[in-house]
This record gives sequence, C-alpha cells and structure tokens, in this order.
Amino acid sequence: MSNPFSDVERLAIHTVDGVGLRAELLDSGAADGRSPRALAVLCHPHPLHGGTMHNHVISSLFSTFADAGVPTIRFNFRGTSGSEGRHGGGVEERLDVIAAIDTITARHTSRDTVQGDDPTDPAAADPTVPLLLAGYSFGALVALSVDHPRVSGWFAVAPPLAMVDADPPFAAGDSRPTVIVSGTVDDFTPASDVERLTEEWASTTVIPLPGEDHFLGSASARLRSEAEAFVEVIARY
Repeated sequence: MSNPFSDVERLAIHTVDGVGLRAELLDSGAADGRSPRALAVLCHPHPLHGGTMHNHVISSLFSTFADAGVPTIRFNFRGTSGSEGRHGGGVEERLDVIAAIDTITARHTSRDTVQGDDPTDPAAADPTVPLLLAGYSFGALVALSVDHPRVSGWFAVAPPLAMVDADPPFAAGDSRPTVIVSGTVDDFTPASDVERLTEEWASTTVIPLPGEDHFLGSASARLRSEAEAFVEVIARY
C-alpha cells in the first residue's frame, strides 16, 4: 500500500507579526500545471491539550482533500511542536491561519500573471480557485473566527461552541457556506447544542454524527464523506 503522505512538502511559513510556523503541503496534482478545483487550509485542535497538525482528524482531512484534487496545507499553531511564538488563546492564532491561506494561494497564481509579477504575492493568486477553511475542535473555533477574502466557506469539526463566552465567531454572520459536523454525545458541545447555538447563523448546516463523542473515534468514513461533499459545494462557489 502506498503512503498517502509520501508527497508531503515540509515548509516554514511566516505570520505578519514575525512568527515562523512549521507547515506541510500536500498537492498531488502539482505537476500537471492545471488550476486545482479548490484549495484547503486545516487548523488543528488545542495545543495546550496535545493538539498538533498530525492529529488523527486533521490527518484524515489532509488525505481526504488531497485525494479529491484539493491542494491542502496544515500547520502547527504558534508555540506548538517546533513553531515559534507562544500560545495566543485563539486570537493571535488567526494570524497563523492567514499566513497559511496566503502561502497556499500564492502557490496557485493566475494564468494571466505577466512576466515581472511576483508569483509569491497573494494578490497574484488565481481568484477563481475557491478555498475552504477547515478545523477540528479548537482549530474549528479559530477557523470560524477568520475573516479573509479568499475563504469560500468553512468546514468545522466538533467546535466546542458552548465553551465560548464571547460573541459568535465571524462565520456566524457571513453568507458564505458553513458546515459544522459534531457528535451527538460530544463531551463539550453535542450536536443538539450546536444546532441550538447556530440556529440564527447565516448559511450554516449542522451535521450530527450519531453516537460520536468529541474525539470521533469511529467516524472516519462519515467524516471523509462529509468533507468530500463540502468540496463539491466549494468547487461550485
């Protein structure tokens, strides 16, 4: 059996406040020269509770999106497993997400870029390629809080919304599609509470996973299916 991560490119990305982050990019179609159907950025669970970009849910999404023809980047939040800086409580981490968005969009520049343009400039990135922003647990909360013009939609897995005292995240009031996948017996915010807390959110769909807790130990196939379905939504965005 081939290793799905054998083509992973390891790289360093940098935030606007000067923090260097460890990241990995998987782009199975990089050699064919064609624009991808979508791009994806993944955000891992809470770093103070052992979360890294190699978490099992993030790894599953990493391979799922790449198999669907979606170049995908994952990274370690600041202060986590070799990334510089210190934990920012979910606020400074938004800058980490933006750095990842800018990095992957810079890899897919417009075919109309003229000689002399800088292909690493995010402003030169092909605006026709949609981008989905995904996260699990803490990473889902951070992802939902990021406002970036390149984001076409949010895919949030098990966000602990009941533990948030602040105002609803940015995605709550945005018209771009949001899908939230949560277990019905999630330890922090079960799917029924997610439905209640998001009933006034714009363009939001909640997908319950029966019998699953926060760690989604037996939900791999269902999670993969829902992620693939969201790619189809974003690819038409």
